[in-house]
Amino acid sequence: MSKLSDMKKAKEKAGRFGWLYNLLAIIFIVALVGLIYMAFFSGSPSFDMAKLESAGHHAGSPLAKVHIVEFSDFECPACGVAYGTLERVKQDFNSDIYLTYRHFPLSALHPFAQKAAEASECAAEQGKFWEMHGQLFENQQALAASDLRQYASGLGLDVDQFSSCLDSGKYAPIVASDYSAGIGVGVDSTPSFFINGKKYGNLTYEQFRSVIENAR
Repeated sequence: MSKLSDMKKAKEKAGRFGWLYNLLAIIFIVALVGLIYMAFFSGSPSFDMAKLESAGHHAGSPLAKVHIVEFSDFECPACGVAYGTLERVKQDFNSDIYLTYRHFPLSALHPFAQKAAEASECAAEQGKFWEMHGQLFENQQALAASDLRQYASGLGLDVDQFSSCLDSGKYAPIVASDYSAGIGVGVDSTPSFFINGKKYGNLTYEQFRSVIENAR
């Protein structure tokens, strides 16, 4: 009889305090979600955007409220996805962002990335960096030297000048300089983004939109 009484009392006690346990569980979950949100959106530490933007290729107005610096690799599959995402971001938030592209070829993984980066610089020499940038990301499975010359021809570049530039490796130091700058700010994967001084990994369109809208 005493055992049944004890069990009944324990059940009543658990019932009285059950709401407290549930409340504490809810508070814990909310706090955890908040910490994850802060870790993702606050970024740490803060980086000097002017320094990051001192090299590379730029699109948009430097007066825009949201400055984005991307370190990327033309052969990297995730970077190809990010390219599509950024095209949509640029279309929807064109006046709000200032984008800087910098090279970070992961040559050990992507054997064509280095020359693809140099090809974009050779195209820039003739005023067609962003056009070549698009060609390279849209044709990531075809980045051999012959493919690069084909893209140059399709963009209306002087192919002889482009080929001479590419073969000489004249822009390899520029690519190397970008890579070193990336290492200096902790880039260890591609794509990596710096947005208004905060460092991020690959972002979805929704995440870009949230960051941009919070900055406006």
